[in-house]
Amino acid sequence: EGNIVDHPYCVPSITAVHCLDMVRAAKEYLSSMDMETDDLKLYNQGYSQGGISSLAVARYIQEHNLQSEFKLANTYCGAGPYSIKAMQQDFIKEGAMYYPVVYPLMVIGMKKAFPDILTENLEDYFAPEAIEAKIIEKVKAKNEFIFVLNDEIIEALDGDPDEGPLDISKIMNKEVSTPGAKLYNQALKAAELCEMASGWNPESYVHFVHGRNDDIVPYFNFELAEKGLKNEKTFFETYELLSTHAANAGLFYMQSFLGEYKNIYDSDGNIINSN
Repeated sequence: EGNIVDHPYCVPSITAVHCLDMVRAAKEYLSSMDMETDDLKLYNQGYSQGGISSLAVARYIQEHNLQSEFKLANTYCGAGPYSIKAMQQDFIKEGAMYYPVVYPLMVIGMKKAFPDILTENLEDYFAPEAIEAKIIEKVKAKNEFIFVLNDEIIEALDGDPDEGPLDISKIMNKEVSTPGAKLYNQALKAAELCEMASGWNPESYVHFVHGRNDDIVPYFNFELAEKGLKNEKTFFETYELLSTHAANAGLFYMQSFLGEYKNIYDSDGNIINSN
């Protein structure tokens, strides 16, 4: 089976490197087939975890001056969790999680990415019930699709996937993982993507899309991105009609299939360029 590597879930810097390494590998393969790759445009897009990943790629290219290697045309971000910190605060405020698989994914990913910051044992971030139910092992094993794993986690912690959210006290050790916990807060800040205060201000076109009633990745991620990153290079589009994360994913990829990701809009919603 080989070694299973912990996934750096929603860790922007590592994710961006992995994505760009894959682009490099693809270009190398195309070159080996005698195809010209020097002038290929890069269209960078993704939904949900892919939304934060595509934004991370745009930021990484800009901050590491890789524009000559990666000719980034557009970035098209759908419903990404751009502020893991705000998501964590929302979990605690609500006292519940509709999609509790996100918490172990976040912690395992950040523990892998920031070992010098998160020095506690991985188990210290979880409630006793979660440890007893082997939630960490379930997530690390990667044996199930994420939606199946989410239901298994709820059921293992005496919840009902059809009856609403899971009480966070059953999965989260709040003493270690609340916003007031110093080390965890530092890791959350390191994963932040939508604060201009961090020195990040998009210099290439980024199109953000999010459903107002998203049931998995809260709409406030979109609002924080708009508040922190809006400039002449960004465009923000809200889906109003559909009410679920999955349904809006279908709309996002339908637009993508029709070439929407190639369009560049001004602040009034007029197409000013179509690559």
